[in-house]
Amino acid sequence: MNKIIFSTAPAIAIILLTACSEFQYYSSTGGAPVTSKGYGADYRLTQLHETRAMTPEERVVTYELWEQEYLNNPDTSNRLTLALLLATGNDSIRDLPRALKLLEGIYPEPDDASDRELVILLKQYIHEQLHADTTTKDLKALIIKKNKLIKELEQQQQALTNIEQNIQQRENQPEAGNGKQ
Repeated sequence: MNKIIFSTAPAIAIILLTACSEFQYYSSTGGAPVTSKGYGADYRLTQLHETRAMTPEERVVTYELWEQEYLNNPDTSNRLTLALLLATGNDSIRDLPRALKLLEGIYPEPDDASDRELVILLKQYIHEQLHADTTTKDLKALIIKKNKLIKELEQQQQALTNIEQNIQQRENQPEAGNGKQ
């Protein structure tokens, strides 16, 4: 019986090794591959990317469709999709405050990790854009104020130049009445 076990051992080992060859090596040093089945951040970003190739009219129609989908079913998916378009779309449909309001209305947090991360990143982006818009408005107001001050100073400088020229002209005029006395 020992002879049968030892003679079949190499055959069993070969069968086991062959069966294990279907396993693929996975390294834990990198991230796991992301797959999309129509859900998650990858899907939403793909949808958004498709709007980039649209005409402005098509974008508005897409916005109206996504808005209607949100109104019909204000779930996390429709809320996030619409917020993404409002936050990053072109000027005709961009509405950062509304996008932020949509994102802050998401409760509970999305189940999908990519959606949760997308919400966090999108909120951060919107806050940065709103801060930049505020800073830009403040700087524009400051520029307008400084330009007004510059014009006033230029007018004062011109008035002083005129006064100086008048004084020089008086000094250079021959004294007609003083020379005869």
